[in-house]
Amino acid sequence: MHGAKLYETHLNSSNLERSIKFYENLGFKVAYTTEDRKAAFFFLGENKENMLGIWIMNIMII
Repeated sequence: MHGAKLYETHLNSSNLERSIKFYENLGFKVAYTTEDRKAAFFFLGENKENMLGIWIMNIMII
């Protein structure tokens, strides 16, 4: 991901553990996870200038 730029973004996921593994394989470093909010945050770049938040999405079946 040399040269890629990402300031901050948030994405929904149906499986947080699988998403964590996926983004770690892309080179993102887990910075913080929170079980009560069901989210994980990643840093990319040497100076932590880029951040990605992954959140479990709530699915409502009607």
